[in-house]
Amino acid sequence: MEQLLIFFLRFRNLLLYLFLLTLSLVYAFHSSKSLSNRLTQLSLAEIAPIHHSLNAIYGYFGLKRINDSLQSEIRVLKQRQFNELATRSVAKTDLSDTEKNRYLLHSANIIYATRNAEVNFFIIDKGENDGIKPEMGVIHHDGVVGIIRDVSSNFSRAISILHQQVGISIRNQQTDDVGIMKWTRTTPTKMEISDFQKSKTVSINDTIETSGISTYFPKSIPLGRISKIDSVSNPIYFQLEVELFEDPFSQRLIYVIEDLQKNEIDSLLSSVK
Repeated sequence: MEQLLIFFLRFRNLLLYLFLLTLSLVYAFHSSKSLSNRLTQLSLAEIAPIHHSLNAIYGYFGLKRINDSLQSEIRVLKQRQFNELATRSVAKTDLSDTEKNRYLLHSANIIYATRNAEVNFFIIDKGENDGIKPEMGVIHHDGVVGIIRDVSSNFSRAISILHQQVGISIRNQQTDDVGIMKWTRTTPTKMEISDFQKSKTVSINDTIETSGISTYFPKSIPLGRISKIDSVSNPIYFQLEVELFEDPFSQRLIYVIEDLQKNEIDSLLSSVK
């Protein structure tokens, strides 16, 4: 105890300096958007390995809830489910192998995520060496998480659905009406839909799911339920609030969706003038 006291007395000025420096950096980070943006734009090669190491420590102490074998089983089941749903929506019967197996899922783990900013992102422990590419959708067991944006050899960074500029193509399971769902910028589980016309029928507790009208996410992934209907604010459209079934970042285990027909679809879309 005496030695510890001597240490603090000897280095009290240095310790005080480090303490004040830390407080200053924390304050500057939270008060300056430009500084915050620069810090969060550090390359994957610099920050991802640090979070990957921390994630490995957490897993070692028993915080990893699902082991690798169970991850693989869930991945296979989900992949089969998505492909069966996609096959049913195709009119012809003589399907090619790509049409029968349109979606390929890659399991991964979230090793870092932000959730309190206006534009949130997360990092996963799989990258280009594992078949991950930009513009792939990311889901977890009970919903949608985000879209891959940047990829390094062993890690990937994705924008979260908790992001001002991200809109998810959705459908009302009860009425088959389609629209766009966006984050309300309040809590991680509250989203909004503002393009359902009042001529449509909507009800509290209607189920909202992915529409399949994109190359990011397959059809019929359950997302949440309509929790509030505002028919006054806009003369043409309902303002709908959706409560997600689960917090997008309540689980570390995620699945990256590879759409094997994406290049063909994107090629056709790029040719439209």
